[in-house]
Amino acid sequence: MEPLTGILGEYYREVEPSVRKKLYAEMQAAGELPEPIRRLNELRYVDRTQPGNEVDLFLWHFVNLQQYNGAPGLLRRHTRNEILSALREMGVSPEAHSCPEDEPYLYWELRNAARRYFGTLSAPSYGRKLFGILAAKEDERAPRMREDARKLSYGNAEKYDLSSEMSLFCQAVDDEYKAYFHAETSLL
Repeated sequence: MEPLTGILGEYYREVEPSVRKKLYAEMQAAGELPEPIRRLNELRYVDRTQPGNEVDLFLWHFVNLQQYNGAPGLLRRHTRNEILSALREMGVSPEAHSCPEDEPYLYWELRNAARRYFGTLSAPSYGRKLFGILAAKEDERAPRMREDARKLSYGNAEKYDLSSEMSLFCQAVDDEYKAYFHAETSLL
């Protein structure tokens, strides 16, 4: 996908929800808010169970998707359905984005969520060992970050036979992984 410029590019590069909220309001005030961004903003930041709560549901799903990869085989169908449900809630399903012109917005929103997720992986507390007492060494953290990013994307797509359903999601996570970590290789 083409890199974005202007306020739209700023909006998708920014990971802090409060700053994104201001950029969103600027686009709205200027009459430059595309409808797909409004829908994606609602999917990502509106807690339908408790309106008024500040949430990032995409980040929540990223964390859960990484955990689903380790689910036992007995729960395969249930886990597959949970993954499909998470994808639907993020707008990653054929019925959610029936307009092909919406796809670039969804791609950039997923990349933004991936960037925020990778920011959590870069925290010093990530990968701690021995019940959180010992910090992981840097040479141990990088391979683990890659493996966790792979699990939530291509790992789930392969394990649960969801390659077509997760193709845009996997592409966004992979592209952001390469950009964020300056990686030369794909997660594949």
